[in-house]
Amino acid sequence: MKTTREILLEQHRQADRLLAEIQAQVIRGELGEREQRPWPAFVLQKLWTELFQPLRYAWGGFAAVWLVLWLANWQMSDHRTMTVAERKGEANAVIFMAWKEQEAALVELAEPRHQPVADRPRNVPPKPQSRRESVMSIG
Repeated sequence: MKTTREILLEQHRQADRLLAEIQAQVIRGELGEREQRPWPAFVLQKLWTELFQPLRYAWGGFAAVWLVLWLANWQMSDHRTMTVAERKGEANAVIFMAWKEQEAALVELAEPRHQPVADRPRNVPPKPQSRRESVMSIG
């Protein structure tokens, strides 16, 4: 007479073969039969799946912040076009103002400096001093 274990094993032998075939297919698919892609494509695909795809919302946030900063910078910049004469006139004005500031600084530095008269030294009575000598014993 057969035991319960033998009856169950006999009923499931076909399932063991099917599970072994599925396991072999999975192992072949993972290890042996990979599609060989060129090196740059493989690296790009690996970067996309491991760096950008899991953090796509963070990267999207960074891109949005950079876009806002670029638009703000572009909006604040001076877009007017200047002719060569306007540029020279503006440069001359800046040079003239710098020259005037330099002249004013030189005049200020060249003025004689009057030094305040020092106060007379005060007569401070001498303070008591201690003449104790410290003695160290070695031994």
